Amino acid sequence: MSLAQLLARQMAWAGDRPRRDHVLNRLEDNLFMPLHPATWADFACGSGDELGLRGQTPKMSSLRSSSAFACNVFDPWRGSRLGAITHALGFADDYSELVFEQKLPHGLTTTPPNLDVMFFGRDVSPIAIECKFAEPYDKPKAATPIADKYFDQDVGRWAKVGLPRVQRFAEEIGRSASFARLNAAQLVKHLLGYATTFPNARPIDLVYFWYDTGGAEAAEHDAEVAAFASHLDPAVHFASITFQQLLPRLDRALEPRNGYAAYLTERYLNSPGS
Repeated sequence: MSLAQLLARQMAWAGDRPRRDHVLNRLEDNLFMPLHPATWADFACGSGDELGLRGQTPKMSSLRSSSAFACNVFDPWRGSRLGAITHALGFADDYSELVFEQKLPHGLTTTPPNLDVMFFGRDVSPIAIECKFAEPYDKPKAATPIADKYFDQDVGRWAKVGLPRVQRFAEEIGRSASFARLNAAQLVKHLLGYATTFPNARPIDLVYFWYDTGGAEAAEHDAEVAAFASHLDPAVHFASITFQQLLPRLDRALEPRNGYAAYLTERYLNSPGS
């Protein structure tokens, strides 16, 4: 399935909901349920203006929005027991807090990384989740090197927080290490922010959660994800999980809201009219 086909399926799902091209007129129409008040507050404080609070159209209103995708999958669990979703992600059920747009200071004065989703609990490392929906299927473009400001120390920033392999990898991105569908630079910056903000957290749990279209472009993206994983330090527990893998793992008897699994299935798995 190409990007055009993916967006066509989303527009078919949208039906008669008022929209302009792939952008819905009402943010609520792009979501399974209204955002939890704490989630709204998280996005209001985030760096991406996903809610359009600065006078622009909310980015989350787009049918190709990864933030809407993340909210539809994870926000219904806020205020519920998180064990079912963390277990489906491959972790224990010791997590009690779910946060969106978590800022992770990385030691620079510029805007720190914002993690799409994070789970926190007692005596466990936080789970950081980066979510991608349509982005991997945009026109491929060569990765650019990470900005020089990340390498302005005699001791590398990643090496300083215990990630020497990631340090070398960060220096190679856009040079000897080429990525066209995976934003490898974003992920290594997330790792820097995580290791700087939570210096005692081991392992560093990073989940890359993405939508698999099942086509050649998805296979190219998946190969780049595997290449990325090969450059990481042992301290990093990196997991690539697709939406198509996650949904069957969820126990429908424990769904956080009535209709949750049915909505996700209809919205993201079923072909229009099926």
